[in-house]
Amino acid sequence: MKNVPYIVFLYTANNMYNVGGVVGQIYYYGHVVNCTNNGTVKGSYNVGGIVGLNYTSSTSNAGNGAIYDSKNSGKISGSSYIGGICGSNGLNTNCYMPYIERCENSGNVTSSSSYAGGIVGRCYSNNSTSYFPKVNYCKNSGTIKGASYVGGISGSVYYNAYMSYNENTGNVTGTGSYAGGMVGYVNNGGSSYTTDMEHNINRGNITGVSYTGGICG
Repeated sequence: MKNVPYIVFLYTANNMYNVGGVVGQIYYYGHVVNCTNNGTVKGSYNVGGIVGLNYTSSTSNAGNGAIYDSKNSGKISGSSYIGGICGSNGLNTNCYMPYIERCENSGNVTSSSSYAGGIVGRCYSNNSTSYFPKVNYCKNSGTIKGASYVGGISGSVYYNAYMSYNENTGNVTGTGSYAGGMVGYVNNGGSSYTTDMEHNINRGNITGVSYTGGICG
């Protein structure tokens, strides 16, 4: 899907999973390129301004779940895994290189529970090979609020993930544990996994109760 401009509407899907302003779910193969959402998006789990869930589950499709050059300015809200661009980048089974690159969020993101991020609610892969989720060259200026696992770019990063050249200027508020300017919570899962974060910048104010940091909670 390419060049979908200026979607302006109120999309509400209470008690629903995988809710996006443009696409609900990318599974196996799909590219979302140069798309824009200005509308309010509400759901329960995996809620994003552009895509709800970005997921590829085989090496033959590695890198083919991708969100590029897209923007959100709408308000995004839900229970868990809530992101300005994507709710979840990866899932808690083997996941192979879902990409988010050169995307921008200026909309406010609110989770009534946990896992909220300016770009993505969570990055997750338990695959111990080099095929893992990536978030690169993205910017957030929206206000991010949630209970726990709240970040300017990603609410959490689990196991394998790579994040580089991202910038947050939005304020981040967590009413519980783990709030960070880039990522609320990082769990690299031990020696079999790699979480790399390089050349990321936070300029926003970070407020939390415990485990609060300018880059990571």
